[in-house]
Amino acid sequence: MDLINGDRAYDDLESLPEKVEAVVLEVPREQTADWVGKAADAGVSHVWIHMGHDTSKVTATAKERGTSLLTGTCAVMYLSRRPSYHSVHRWINKALGKY
Repeated sequence: MDLINGDRAYDDLESLPEKVEAVVLEVPREQTADWVGKAADAGVSHVWIHMGHDTSKVTATAKERGTSLLTGTCAVMYLSRRPSYHSVHRWINKALGKY
């Protein structure tokens, strides 16, 4: 275990001190399917992946493993209420009724 900005960081999902139900994956697109599989191995039932990372392999892996896959938006747009590039995504999704 390491510390990042004072917060505990773990090398993998199996090292977490308790089971989690959901994770947000912000990994390179070519690693997404592997991480969806790792999440399933760790008992994670809901995985949110970065927009544009939902390949056919990712979708198939989630379906095979019984993992609920959330995609199509950027998770960062939900983190901060301050104006930013991400707040534009949030505003568009709210206008379209997708938020």
